[in-house]
Amino acid sequence: MGRDEGGASRGALIAILLLAAALRAGALDKPFYVDEITTITVASRPLAAMPEAMREIDASPALYPLLLHVWLRVSHADVWVRTLSATFGVLAVLMVELVAGRAFGRSAGLAAAFIMAIAPPHVHYAQYVRNYSLFTFLAAAHVWLFMKWLDGAEPLTRRRATAALIVSVALLYTHYLSVLLFAGESLVLLWRLTDLRRRALLWGGLLALAGVLFLPGVPLL
Repeated sequence: MGRDEGGASRGALIAILLLAAALRAGALDKPFYVDEITTITVASRPLAAMPEAMREIDASPALYPLLLHVWLRVSHADVWVRTLSATFGVLAVLMVELVAGRAFGRSAGLAAAFIMAIAPPHVHYAQYVRNYSLFTFLAAAHVWLFMKWLDGAEPLTRRRATAALIVSVALLYTHYLSVLLFAGESLVLLWRLTDLRRRALLWGGLLALAGVLFLPGVPLL
């Protein structure tokens, strides 16, 4: 890719991200729904009281309420509360560009990012004070790390393994459907086991370790 082409691609990506941000910022002051109020109620509790509140009124995993708990230290204004989800929504658009770009080329990555940026369901749920936009961002990041992990030209480093473990654990503490993503990746690992045995086994080990680290979250179910 030449310098001019690379600059144009970066410019297009920035424009797409700005469009995504503008669309997600368009209705941040709308009233809260019941389940959003539940999340805000949990996140507003003192840190020590949050586990009990989660068990009583919300069966969702703990990561998003914990992040919102910190976020609320700045302000409880409606727009500010929704901005956390909107931020993860924009980051998810960026991650989709990275995933599609790595798999199919830069043009496909930009096209995928544009489609996601304007997709009404994602715009809506990126304004929702729940874990959906965080889950989308982490799932895309996990797929991107998985693709890089199975690329034989990419070196296996401790830093890369640490990043994969952190994102895996974060996914489990964000949404229980993460296990479906892990199951799909496990099928790919079995398919690639013959030619990338060491990489496949190491990634499987990271997923297993992430499951062990999720055990403290099981009582909140």
